[in-house]
Amino acid sequence: MRSVHAFAALAMTGCAAALPQSIPLGEVAEIPAAPITETPLGEGAGTKVVPYSPDAVVADTFASVLADPASADKSLKRRGWDCSEQPLGKGPVPSPDSPEAFLAMEEISKAATDASTPAGYVSKFKNLKGSNNAVAYLGYKTLDTYDTQACADSCTEKEGCSAFNIFYERDPSVVPADSCANPASTTVIKCVLWGSPVTAETAVNSGQWRADFHVVIAGSNGYDSERVVSVDGYSGESLGNVAINAPNDCNGDDTYMGYKLFNDGQPFEPARCAAACEAETKWNVEHLNSRMLCKFFNTYVLMKNGEPQGQYCSMYTQKWAKSVAVNDGQYRGDDHYTIASSYSYSNTADPGKPKLPCDVAAAKSAIIASSLQPFCSTLLGYTTQVSTVIATVTATVPATTVVITDAPVTTTTTTVTQAPQKREVAVQDTPAALADFAPSAVSAACSLQATPVTEATTMSTTTTATVSVGTVETTTTLPVRTTIVTSVVAAVPTCTARGVNLINNPGFESSGEYYWSSNRWSNSVADSYGLTTGGFSGRVSYLVVFKNQGGIYLDQQINGLTKGVTYTFSYKYIVKGSSASSINCAMPVGLDSKSVTSDGRVNAWISGPSRFGNTFVATGTTGRLRCFFTTDGAQDFRVDDFYLGC
Repeated sequence: MRSVHAFAALAMTGCAAALPQSIPLGEVAEIPAAPITETPLGEGAGTKVVPYSPDAVVADTFASVLADPASADKSLKRRGWDCSEQPLGKGPVPSPDSPEAFLAMEEISKAATDASTPAGYVSKFKNLKGSNNAVAYLGYKTLDTYDTQACADSCTEKEGCSAFNIFYERDPSVVPADSCANPASTTVIKCVLWGSPVTAETAVNSGQWRADFHVVIAGSNGYDSERVVSVDGYSGESLGNVAINAPNDCNGDDTYMGYKLFNDGQPFEPARCAAACEAETKWNVEHLNSRMLCKFFNTYVLMKNGEPQGQYCSMYTQKWAKSVAVNDGQYRGDDHYTIASSYSYSNTADPGKPKLPCDVAAAKSAIIASSLQPFCSTLLGYTTQVSTVIATVTATVPATTVVITDAPVTTTTTTVTQAPQKREVAVQDTPAALADFAPSAVSAACSLQATPVTEATTMSTTTTATVSVGTVETTTTLPVRTTIVTSVVAAVPTCTARGVNLINNPGFESSGEYYWSSNRWSNSVADSYGLTTGGFSGRVSYLVVFKNQGGIYLDQQINGLTKGVTYTFSYKYIVKGSSASSINCAMPVGLDSKSVTSDGRVNAWISGPSRFGNTFVATGTTGRLRCFFTTDGAQDFRVDDFYLGC
């Protein structure tokens, strides 16, 4: 049985106005908030321990994420006897002994206001008159003095603890009953441990009545931990109250893989996000998925108007620096979503990297922008072996014949074609566009962009024959011309990003239809189109609905193709009706496909395209992928899981 509520989303990218990893509030707002627990009050001095097993929670997280890629004690029990003594606290008792006097005590207020913030913790609120109702209650202990360091030590020692709340509590000295409805008070100094952040907005538990005795709270301080919890195989860093907002990498690729949100009331546990990251990688490897491998994650507690909603986990293919942690929250209507207890973790063995080193990618872009491919061919000095063939024509000449030694002869030409070989070349001036790059980066980038060069030379030799008069036959060698052709044959194009999906948001999991655009075809248009629930392998798919004959197209810009490389193109589709209809995808760099949907299969996911276009050879580096949806009658199309890669 799964205990994790989790949703996955693909990446969103854009300028500053559209955060690449902005919180999908349309989804998050529909997810129930993590369960809130109230601190037990009025039970006198003592200790309450809530067991927590992080290993079990992490194992459950891994299993749940792999299956779907991308305990509180609130009761106040009345004891079976009346007016029995309760453990007494060590705090001051006011005179007169009333709840009003307790709340007004200067000694309590001063202790809370003057309390120091323990190292490794940050103060969230001070001197409030309420304790926390928060997520992941981990028990409490009572103290002899108002000692924030002692409370912090208890939190640090407790697995899963990420915050604590220390306060004075006015408790009854005996269990209130009919014969002792309002007994004398005792003041308990309570240290409550939590597995989620504490905030002033959640410090709302102002007390309770026990018979005629009023339990109240004063001097309430809250502190969140900033210590980086150790996670096996990862190196962590505290980000405070902001989340990672990663740009595209130096190749222009998006590294954001999606998110998971855990709202089951368990303590904040970075290892859960590590488990989700590893499960996502395992699923991708086993399914040849193009979303690549998870090497870095950012985990934090998502807050709504100051109240925790759950543990959020964003996953990435490579490590990002703290400098890109600039997302401090978003608004959805009047609701303010913020970030608390944010940490980033990178894989220590392999923090991930772009498919090309950044300096090579930049040099490659400069070569293309300045049309420096011929320079690259010269720089690399590609040549081929030369084969020389000399054709000799011999003739028997009568004695009475005069031989013209420059008479035309048959010319034999041999062209040799083979893989390029390096030769030593003279040092030449580097173009200005590449002057700032290291020679190794220029050489590597040139190896990706060199263009063929062909050279031809002709060599001729002539011989002269002497002919005697008479009947003696003389043999002469006529002129010979030899042509040598030297050519450079470009290396066979290779896929430099094997397994990478060049289609952005292929499963429509990002907010809206990001990267995709829709429009009518000719004068007809679908009755409705956009995202819908129920995808082939994800939470959503793209829906097009026609009530009668019509057409519409869905398209996006594709970049990063390599000329001459064979690519695979595919998608999943499902139709509702059996009317004659089709999905026809095309791109002006070699792709032309078609899926006829009138073959009788309805309400079942089918792999497309079904006629041709499953593979194609790219004739360019960029193109506009456009898929036309057409029908002769009422029809519903749904598409999902687009893929274009080599």
